[in-house]
Amino acid sequence: MKWNEVPVTLKEISLVVGSEYILDNLSLDFNPSSVTVLMGGSGCGKSTVLKAAAGLTPLSSGNVFYGDQSVYGLNQKDYARMQQNTGFMFQDGALWANKSIYDNLSLPIIISDNSVKPEQVEKQVMEALSTFNMEFAANLRPAALSAGEKKIISFLRAIITDPDILFLDEPTSFIDRRSSLTLMKNLFRFKDEGRTVIMVTHDLKLARTLGDYVVFMHDRKVELKGTVEDCSRSENTLWRTFIEDSQSDAAELKG
Repeated sequence: MKWNEVPVTLKEISLVVGSEYILDNLSLDFNPSSVTVLMGGSGCGKSTVLKAAAGLTPLSSGNVFYGDQSVYGLNQKDYARMQQNTGFMFQDGALWANKSIYDNLSLPIIISDNSVKPEQVEKQVMEALSTFNMEFAANLRPAALSAGEKKIISFLRAIITDPDILFLDEPTSFIDRRSSLTLMKNLFRFKDEGRTVIMVTHDLKLARTLGDYVVFMHDRKVELKGTVEDCSRSENTLWRTFIEDSQSDAAELKG
């Protein structure tokens, strides 16, 4: 199947840690071949939803489907195939600390195709790094990079296998303006090619510019979902307060 042509469906998922419900019986559909933006205050559950949708976090109950295929019911071989067709950018980068940047980027390529030639791997990695003028980092370890540079490498690792579905957790945080623009150009290319993009962001400009749909979460529940246009007109009190607070914070940062 073409992974970007089927919906990603979260069906009655719950995640309980100790006695605390991180998610409680949450159901949500993500439209295929579109960009959905997850928004909400800190601790509302949006990053957990993103990881659950990508099959990266254990669930206490419920399931996630790509089309009619259960993600959490896949055998090892099919799970590996799913990972070849999806990419995940972590909020904190989550790079392999004991490996070079080159190895961080080359491993996903080799795992997705163990017959790929070393020269082709090198070509892909160096072309990816050149997108952000980061060829200098190839032989460095993550500890030698700034927070923003680590985020860029995490983004490149997520897209280097050219996935059909892309999951992004706060893609522009810690990244300078020039790099953010380069990243957004890549995301617009994914959108134009009909890939499915699901991302968590606090960046209203990014959400409005790139998003097709918005999912607003509050207190670990979906409070509002709709097109960007519909949500911009919504009078939902919690949503309006979130927007106003975000705009106020952005104004203060600008001075």
